[in-house]
Amino acid sequence: MKKKAMLVKTSIFLAIVFIGTILISNMLIADAFPLSNGVIMPQNCDYEEISQMEHGWEDYYHTGRIFYDDYQKIDGNASLALQTDLKDGKNIVAAKHSFPSTSFESRAFRFFVRVSDWRQVELFSVLMNSNGNWHDMYAVDIKPLFNIPNNNEWLEVVLSRSDLYEVRNPMWSDIDSIMFRLISTPGTEPTVWIDSFGSFESIKEPLVSIVFDDGMAVTYENALPVFEEFGVRSTCFVIPDLIGHPEDGFMTQEQVDKLSRYYGWGIGGHDWTVLTDLPIESKDGDPAWTRTLDETLSRIRQYLDEHNYPGKDCFAIPYGKYNQRVIDNLCKYFTYIRPHNLLTQPTGYVCQNEINSHLVASTTNMEDIQYWIDNAKKNNDWVILVMHRIVDNPREGVYTESSTEFLRQIIDYSLNIAEVNVVPFHEALEQYYPEN
Repeated sequence: MKKKAMLVKTSIFLAIVFIGTILISNMLIADAFPLSNGVIMPQNCDYEEISQMEHGWEDYYHTGRIFYDDYQKIDGNASLALQTDLKDGKNIVAAKHSFPSTSFESRAFRFFVRVSDWRQVELFSVLMNSNGNWHDMYAVDIKPLFNIPNNNEWLEVVLSRSDLYEVRNPMWSDIDSIMFRLISTPGTEPTVWIDSFGSFESIKEPLVSIVFDDGMAVTYENALPVFEEFGVRSTCFVIPDLIGHPEDGFMTQEQVDKLSRYYGWGIGGHDWTVLTDLPIESKDGDPAWTRTLDETLSRIRQYLDEHNYPGKDCFAIPYGKYNQRVIDNLCKYFTYIRPHNLLTQPTGYVCQNEINSHLVASTTNMEDIQYWIDNAKKNNDWVILVMHRIVDNPREGVYTESSTEFLRQIIDYSLNIAEVNVVPFHEALEQYYPEN
């Protein structure tokens, strides 16, 4: 009996070791060969998948290559890949997906895209066919809408109907096919992967947020009085290292506190360094002032937490330069991250890591801003306008300066002509995530 019991125990032990070995091996394989980055499905916005990008796509031009890639994917079994081919002598390739006539009158769109080399992409567009006729369609070129996209990294794209322009007479109530089209620069063969394409309801009230980066003293001295004139508030993304240096044009700590405590502005995080240049780990011989990415983000978050500012969970990426390594580290410290993607943000769903916004520079004209705000009113969007320095007399050629009167015109147009509310950045986010 003892021998039999010993054999049973040995068998159980070996089985546990065997199963454990398999589990550990699978974990190691998954870490070494990630088959999917994982995809977070939009919640509470009636998200519907249009295509999982695994089947049903037609080679429209019969040029280049169209295939389903079961290795490079975000969700499901495969992604759709488009690649131009030098052998056919053409630098265009397109894939079309047809479906029964569908209304997108109150919806926005979301998908993921990955590109082997963005420099080799001349145009990458999304086309939505109306009335069964490609002469009547909505279209947008994706590439110029992103500040500095990284090669071979998945990018989540959230598109409002406002971001697509009309060609002839399309109707959002009658969309029956969608096309992705890639045109490469001559002599190149880039690959574009698309995955997890769907739509979501975007029917919440339109909003405008005018936000300021850096924490310049002119935000307090010149912008604040304009907001007070109209009885609305803003958000300022400050650089903690530079607060208290009025000699360099930045706000004092007292001004930041008053902006938040007395005037009700949101205060988020920002920095003066290019985050992609910061090391992950410190090295022997580094100068004393050198900080790693984690140390930099930790210091910024600590500053915001110590003052308990509304908006402390929000961060604006300096210079709009980031990659997946930066995003992964940012997510340890901040919930809402805003790069410089030149898109309007639909209501209903927001990608917390890449919140869309419009950069307002000295070259931005009032007609463009009115167009963004009018479309926000029409399509129930949230328009985020990013500004820097507000001065009475902007210097010629200074990209970051806008006039006090220009700011006044933006707020007046939003409130009194378009009749769209102007709210701080962090308060607009409460419409997406009210539980937070």
